[in-house]
Amino acid sequence: RRDVAKKDLALRPWMRWAPAEFYADPAVIAMTQEQVWRYRGALDASWMSATPGEGTENDWRRMLGVPPSRWEECRDAYAAAFQIEGDKWLQKRMVAELEHVTKKRRAKSESGLRSALARNQRPLNDR
Repeated sequence: RRDVAKKDLALRPWMRWAPAEFYADPAVIAMTQEQVWRYRGALDASWMSATPGEGTENDWRRMLGVPPSRWEECRDAYAAAFQIEGDKWLQKRMVAELEHVTKKRRAKSESGLRSALARNQRPLNDR
């Protein structure tokens, strides 16, 4: 699994989770229970990495905890859950969730800055 930097955890301490959508995904339905368990763990590990939802095939294999000797027998089951572009495996839902969290975090930060500026512009006797 990839190393998780504390700064990345501070940026993304949470993510939206929709179990009904996850378990209704055709790729997940086709997986064995062990594969589902490994896939869910890999999604969590990816979320806490520097590049959520993105990685090479080998990155994902390691996050899935599948030894190289077993990879060929289960590769297709996992590959069905990704959009593969060249050597990158993208988990599209996670990339979209990252955009959502980033926008929400940015909006809260901007709101806080506006509030602080408004407070600092009031005369001291109005505080």
